[in-house]
Amino acid sequence: MLNGLVCLVEGLLLSDHNMADYNKFLKRFYKFKSLPYQKREVLKKIKETYEQYANYKGKISQSKANKLLLAEDLQKIYKKIRERTLTKNMEGFLIKVWEFYKKLFSSYDLITDTESELLRVYIKKRFPKPFENMSWSAAFFEEKEKKLYGIQPGICFLVKHLNPVMSPICLAHEMTHAAISLNTKNKDVRKSLWLEEGVCETFSLFLASRIFKKELIKNIIKYRYFGWKSKHGMGDVYEESFKRVSLLYKYYGLEGLCELIRGGREKILEVEKRLNSYRKLPLPIGHWDKKVDELTDFVIVGKSSLVVSPLAFYISRNIKVGDTLKSLVNTCNLNKKETENALKELQFNTGTIVYNNGKVMLDSTKIYLKTKMLKYKNG
Repeated sequence: MLNGLVCLVEGLLLSDHNMADYNKFLKRFYKFKSLPYQKREVLKKIKETYEQYANYKGKISQSKANKLLLAEDLQKIYKKIRERTLTKNMEGFLIKVWEFYKKLFSSYDLITDTESELLRVYIKKRFPKPFENMSWSAAFFEEKEKKLYGIQPGICFLVKHLNPVMSPICLAHEMTHAAISLNTKNKDVRKSLWLEEGVCETFSLFLASRIFKKELIKNIIKYRYFGWKSKHGMGDVYEESFKRVSLLYKYYGLEGLCELIRGGREKILEVEKRLNSYRKLPLPIGHWDKKVDELTDFVIVGKSSLVVSPLAFYISRNIKVGDTLKSLVNTCNLNKKETENALKELQFNTGTIVYNNGKVMLDSTKIYLKTKMLKYKNG
């Protein structure tokens, strides 16, 4: 269901901000969910919040630095939402994207039966049992799930996770699963979890790049894979497979990627067994796409951010060689004890400064700030 939080997330995904933890940001501003999906209401609440956060008194501590930095990021989000035309009919929009994707799949001879039940999209409040407690945004169910659990085959979206920015990319991913399943002749062939997921992630770049600007797709990749992670898990498997298949695309182009989809799980498993030699895989070579070239470059060379505390990030924008603890505290109105800890954090946790005998001897933070590699751990 579209609401104020969905609108806030759109602005977040469209903006270039400095926070590191996407999920913690959503938790902090979960109250936006009670707002309607209307620009006026959401913009009013964002403005109230960033003005409150920016209005501070006294020495700047970790908690105050966190609010000051969030205020800056909220202003960027405010600007993007103000410029954006909101999607009123989410289901209708998703169906239009679905029809467009089907034409692309057909034009590359990846599916022949565009009316297959595996390609159908339905929207539910909860996933069917036994998957009702899963936290996915969308899921693809096929004949196996129908036989075992009586689940309707097709692509299922949860209504609470519908989003005009994220949902089309999820749809591209799940439709690629469906195409692979339709092209699999032996239905008993096991699913190659990591390689198939990588194929779906990489091909979804191609599909999504037909409707979204590449900078938006880069932002989504950055937040999903290269942001700060408090815990590691299945997302790391997806990230690794995404990078491997992106590299495979570099060697074989869309021809090779499409052959993996056309050949179904038999072809994917055949390639998986021979991945130690990327240059000798049984795949055709050809057809590279400029947008996908740039996006896969980003996937392959992208690195997780250097994440520091809010005060360390705040200080990094102000310090210079020769600064002392005393001069920083006085010039920037900082909490002395927390500032000293933040300086040590920058030195020992990131290696971006050399701080010795109460003085900054070397500073390379500006390089990481300019390249957006340095982020703050938003609370």
